[in-house]
Amino acid sequence: MRNLEWRLPQSKVIQGSLWTFTSYGVVQLLRLISNICLARLLVPEAFGLMSLVMLVMQGLAMFSDIGILPSIVQNREGNSPAFLNTAWTIQLIRGVVIWLLASALSIPFSALYEQPMLAQVIPVASLSAIISGLNSTNLATESRQLKFKNITAIEIASQILSIATMIMWALVSPTVWALVAGGILGALSKMLLSHTVLTGPINRLSWDSKSVLGLIKFGKWIFISTIFHFLASQSDKIIFGKLVSLTELGVYSIAVIFASIPFSVISQLSSSVVFPLFSRCINEKGHIPEETYKKVSRIYMVVGTAVTAITFIGGPSIIKLLYDERYSVASDLVQLLVIGRWFEVVLGSVRGAALLSHGMPEWNSIASGLKLFLICILIYPIFAFYGFYAAVIGYGVTELFRYFVFVYANYRISIRGLNLDIFVTIIASFSLIFIEYIIWFMARLGHQEQILRFGACFMVLIVSAVAGFVYLKYKFKER
Repeated sequence: MRNLEWRLPQSKVIQGSLWTFTSYGVVQLLRLISNICLARLLVPEAFGLMSLVMLVMQGLAMFSDIGILPSIVQNREGNSPAFLNTAWTIQLIRGVVIWLLASALSIPFSALYEQPMLAQVIPVASLSAIISGLNSTNLATESRQLKFKNITAIEIASQILSIATMIMWALVSPTVWALVAGGILGALSKMLLSHTVLTGPINRLSWDSKSVLGLIKFGKWIFISTIFHFLASQSDKIIFGKLVSLTELGVYSIAVIFASIPFSVISQLSSSVVFPLFSRCINEKGHIPEETYKKVSRIYMVVGTAVTAITFIGGPSIIKLLYDERYSVASDLVQLLVIGRWFEVVLGSVRGAALLSHGMPEWNSIASGLKLFLICILIYPIFAFYGFYAAVIGYGVTELFRYFVFVYANYRISIRGLNLDIFVTIIASFSLIFIEYIIWFMARLGHQEQILRFGACFMVLIVSAVAGFVYLKYKFKER
């Protein structure tokens, strides 16, 4: 029975995971390299201004999708030409509307942050929303079928072009226009490659009423969830942009990048592999087999714990190694930001994928809405009474409440696992506190802190690799 429940060919899941790790890992590495180069070319004040531009651009990128990809992956009619062309048409219309709205809001936004240049930059940067709206639906179709080889090539190629443009522009003229030009050319190359590299039907303007109803039924909650998720995930920059200086905001943005890159690889694995896997299980059986969910969540827990430990322990040393003294504060902020990433990504991603595959995206909206509400009522008072560091911790703790909503919603579809989450969280927390104490104690005795931290990260890698090997060996022996 156990093997019958795991009917989806495991080779596709493994291949999909490897391609996802390769794609997102390489893309994030390229972004990290470009970030280091741009930090050398630009002063922290300029980096703070760039983070405000990125705030708008990331919001536009999230809004331009409106759930088209998950709708195609989850819907039983996702391979129908009428459904795909209708989805592409709605996606394009949405991109145009976003550009118009962003252009109209650019002046009020620049006045809010007292940065006149934003009024010029935002209308140009938001052109990427129209370009992304033209992306081929074959990107979603390939993901639905767990085929990631060509998608990986497109992501890496477009990222290389984007980064090369930003760096070359910054060498000639170190301004925010370098970021804008890189973003537009990156989006344009991805759009063109999606139509030329991927095989499948050519998208045309179409409007099928039945498909529209299917997209709206599922996509309305994706759209609401996207708005709440964007506001909740970017609210730190929105709020801190008004509370701290551009220099502090620029340093904080560096810390966010380093705290996000390792976890974003795991998050991408959830959306690109776990979600299609769960959706296929539901389409074939009507539910997610318990054994399938357990296997996925256990693997996630092992990988997530290792990523958390390495980021928490090694993050401060990496920042001190790669950046100058102007960014030294970011080394402390990285560890504070890891708190939220644990609940958001390690514990929440698989649960979120399960809800989405069941056609229940409204719970993601509720969870993100609760997080946004708590941020709005808590961050300002915490900052006023206890300062910037406490506000960053408070921002991370709000993810705990978002996770509780996911747990409740998972129980409604008979998915458990809370005991494992609590157990691993407690063990990981005490282990990290113990390791930090040992590093502090050894550093006081005269040992170099960076060497101690890198050594601890190496030990975490060894232990994780051994644990993974033992688990896989046990499973293969069991089969």
